[in-house]
Amino acid sequence: MLTTISTLILIGFIVLILVVVVRATQFKPKDKAILENESPSVQQERAVESLQEMIRCKTISYRDKTLQDPVEFEKFRNYLVTRYPTITKQCPRQIFDNSGILYHWKGKSSDKPTVLMSHYDVVPVEESLWKKPAFDGVLEDGYLWGRGTVDTKGTLCGVMESVEQLILSGFV
Repeated sequence: MLTTISTLILIGFIVLILVVVVRATQFKPKDKAILENESPSVQQERAVESLQEMIRCKTISYRDKTLQDPVEFEKFRNYLVTRYPTITKQCPRQIFDNSGILYHWKGKSSDKPTVLMSHYDVVPVEESLWKKPAFDGVLEDGYLWGRGTVDTKGTLCGVMESVEQLILSGFV
């Protein structure tokens, strides 16, 4: 009886392996979409300057919203308007709850929407533990120091710089 069960398990395992191998050999990846436009080149100095200015805005968020400085958040939002005039002109913007920003960049069609997302608030920082000031945007030896460089503001800067250049290049 044990050998019959063992044999059935072995046969089942062999069938499973055969199915996996056959399906793997028959797999064909979907054709990749070919972009009509060339990717715009990165303006590295501009991107670094943009991120430095973003870092200099002390957009520190707290659970207790009364501790937040609304002037710093407004300063950041105003910076986006002046630094990215093409986005500002072409993409309607909504402000939510004094810190949320939503831009709507319309595409050729709404069939396959895409979300480009980040945030620009940072958690409180113990500046005495930092090697460089957390909100000065110091550029030294090829490194940019500041709160939000690795995540939040760095991501948002990349998105905004890319979209600004894409719109300028005529990409829809």
